[in-house]
Amino acid sequence: MSVKLDSVLKSDSHLLGYFPNSYILLMKEKIGPWVVLVPRQQENLTEWYELTESQQNSLNKEINCISHCLKNEFSTDKLNISIIGNIVSQLHIHIVSRQKNDYIWPKPIWGNTKNVQFSTSEIMPIKNKIVNYLTKNFVSFKTTK
Repeated sequence: MSVKLDSVLKSDSHLLGYFPNSYILLMKEKIGPWVVLVPRQQENLTEWYELTESQQNSLNKEINCISHCLKNEFSTDKLNISIIGNIVSQLHIHIVSRQKNDYIWPKPIWGNTKNVQFSTSEIMPIKNKIVNYLTKNFVSFKTTK
C-alpha cells in the first residue's frame, strides 16, 4: 500500500523515489542535503511505535542506506537523524547531512533555517548524485524517473 504524502512534505520537497517501506524526499531547503523518509505501509501513522517491529527494522535499514549515501557522496561532517513531527504529524524521518561550513552550524536546523531554497541548477546535481548512488548500491531502490 502507498500512503498519501502530507501536503507540507509534498510542497517542501522533491520526491526522489522509494524503498519498499518508504518514500524518499529531498528537501528544498538550502542546507544539507536533507533527506526525509516517509513510511508507506499504512495510512495515519504518526509515531514510530505504531510500526511493527518488522517494519521498524526494515525502515531502519532504509535510514542506514540514506545515511551511507549522504556520508559517502557529500562533504558530511555530521549526520542529524530525527523524528519530530510537531508541525507535520505524518510519521517521517529526517536525515540531514551537516557540514561545519553550513550557515547555521553548529545549531540544529529546526527553528534556525531561513527558508532559503536551492535553485533548480543547484538541486539537480544533488538529486542526481543521490539517485545514482542508491540505484548503484541498493537494489530495493526505485526511482520516480
